[in-house]
Amino acid sequence: MTRHPLIQALRTLSRAEMRRFREMAESPYFNKHRDVRKLIAFLEKIYPDFSARKCERARLAARLFAERHKTETVQTATAASRSSGMNGAEKHLAVVFTYAWRLFREFAALEQERGEKTEKLLRQLVFFRQRGLFKIYDKQQASLKNRLENSPMRDSRHYLQALLLESELNHYHNIRNTYESAKHLMRKQQALDSFFFSEKLKDACELHIRNKITKTTYELSMLEVVLQQTDSAAAPHQQLAAIVVYRQILLLLQAGTPAQYEALLKNIRDTEAAFSREELQNIYNYLQNYCIEQINSGQSLYLRKAYKLYQRQLQKGLLLDERGFLPEWHYKNITTIGLRLGETEWVHQFIHEYREQLPPDAREAAFTFNLAAWHYACAEYKQVLQLLVQLEYNDFRYYLGAKALLLRTYYELEEYEALASLAEAFRQYLKRHKILADERVKAFRKLLRFTRRALLLKIEKGLHRKEKFLRDKQKLEADIQKAGTIINKEWLMEKVRLL
Repeated sequence: MTRHPLIQALRTLSRAEMRRFREMAESPYFNKHRDVRKLIAFLEKIYPDFSARKCERARLAARLFAERHKTETVQTATAASRSSGMNGAEKHLAVVFTYAWRLFREFAALEQERGEKTEKLLRQLVFFRQRGLFKIYDKQQASLKNRLENSPMRDSRHYLQALLLESELNHYHNIRNTYESAKHLMRKQQALDSFFFSEKLKDACELHIRNKITKTTYELSMLEVVLQQTDSAAAPHQQLAAIVVYRQILLLLQAGTPAQYEALLKNIRDTEAAFSREELQNIYNYLQNYCIEQINSGQSLYLRKAYKLYQRQLQKGLLLDERGFLPEWHYKNITTIGLRLGETEWVHQFIHEYREQLPPDAREAAFTFNLAAWHYACAEYKQVLQLLVQLEYNDFRYYLGAKALLLRTYYELEEYEALASLAEAFRQYLKRHKILADERVKAFRKLLRFTRRALLLKIEKGLHRKEKFLRDKQKLEADIQKAGTIINKEWLMEKVRLL
């Protein structure tokens, strides 16, 4: 049963969540099936070990339901049971799993609502209005209004909640024939505008990024109107953090300058309290991607900006995922940028400090690879070779990254034969794994080819006339420039220049 959605979902729960799910199953309000309670109680008992040994169908059925099916024999088994290969207890287990999965989906919805108090209060307001409990309603709406007004959040979700509250209050005063209705209708419109502008600008930023990735030209309707409406400093929405920040991000992504970047960064720092953690992660991610794009286009001043941006996100815990882990590719990017800036001491501390916060399934590979990169930056090439020998290549990106690092190490050690052997090993790897069209593969093949040429030039430098050497060097530089995307292209060009 390990492939059943219920088991897969339970693997993601914390112990406290698993306990709450069992408590929900024991409540007759949510669940009246005795065998569902029995199954979930057992699953909580074995948590978190949902292994094939403990969750195998026949074993589970025999443990939980064999007693109720003890009178069943092979002779009395139904034709359906015989044809399916399952006895009565196993068939019953399948039904119980179905009920338990339905209950889990209810649990998942309730868990999502645990921290969403505003939405709960809004639903309670509707209940009190529909039951004519107007005194309770008035007290509740005052509490909810106060909660929204005093909340530091001013993201698009805040304006959506304000919109829903004003819409409900408009409806309430309308059916009660009070003069308050028009006031709430106007406030609803203001909240609607704020929500619409902020959400439209946020989507425009995301669509800009996706258009670049997929090389498409999707356009948002009314975007120009939104930009015009939010342009003037005197515009009523110009003071709203969610609108101002996303407008600045969009303009930066379209054709930004260092001055625009700094102005946006200052504005984000000044208004961080207005955004949820999830939204702040998204905002900083836009800045990070912008910096990396500028670095890749040759704007080296953004190296330091990206480095400081990563440090700020680390300080605030914004790089950690929902499970509290630091994604391994953030770990690698931070190491790479820090080493390019010569921040070797800080990077060494970072690599070790965040080792235990890497996802367990990628921890050792990520740590080993980045530590090898640090040794390379310190010109400790023997340590690089020792570490890369230990690296297991479960991910193709690691394979390419490690081989590129190994290639650079062989170049520094002037190990031409080892470099040639690496090229052959790579060719065999591609043949075995049927990887032919990947753009990264093409970029790495170019790196292999040009590095071999550069190393051969370096080794044979004193063996040829100066004129011939210069011609060969210029030809290599021209070929690299014309070759398009190459992994570690900047490193390669630097090595050729140093020849």
